[in-house]
Amino acid sequence: MVNMTSASKGKFPVMPVLLGVVVVLVFAAAGYLYYDTYVTPRCEACGMVITPMMSERIDVRTPDGVRHWACCPMCALMLSQKYAEIEYKTFCDSTNAPIDVKVKDGKLVSASPETVFVIVGKKISGKCMDNKIAADSAAADALLTKAPAGSPKMMIGMAVTMAADPATMPLKWAPSPWLMMGLVVVGLVVLVGTAIAWRKLK
Repeated sequence: MVNMTSASKGKFPVMPVLLGVVVVLVFAAAGYLYYDTYVTPRCEACGMVITPMMSERIDVRTPDGVRHWACCPMCALMLSQKYAEIEYKTFCDSTNAPIDVKVKDGKLVSASPETVFVIVGKKISGKCMDNKIAADSAAADALLTKAPAGSPKMMIGMAVTMAADPATMPLKWAPSPWLMMGLVVVGLVVLVGTAIAWRKLK
């Protein structure tokens, strides 16, 4: 007569192994979410992943020297909603001339050159990539020929006022840790369940 207890003990522990695989996958997913949210540079205004070109052309810093990420001119100016004082350094999207803009308490402090214009193409297309910055009116007009039809052309002071107003241009990137925390909790629960199942099979 076959000893059923011995036979069951000799079986491959399928369920604990499967649960172990689930635990690994859950923690791997939580790790990926953490990396994608907090390690990968993202625009602090809209959440877009920062490309090497964006990193080279857009430099936004607070007085303490900390760099903050932005994907386009308007998103850079929108960071004035988060920080009391910012300095935004970039290049004209038409002539590549250097541009330096300083904002404090949501108001323009200085712009170099003083003739800076912003093309707010996102108002028409909904895409940040259509927002452009120009060193002067002529450069802005050149950019308008390639911008979505009807894109607003505004002087830097007006652009700063618009970008600093959350009612007009609200910040959209607000990463939440809750999904990652939920995955970690699920992983821990499954891990405990796996340990209990393994002990019962011994």
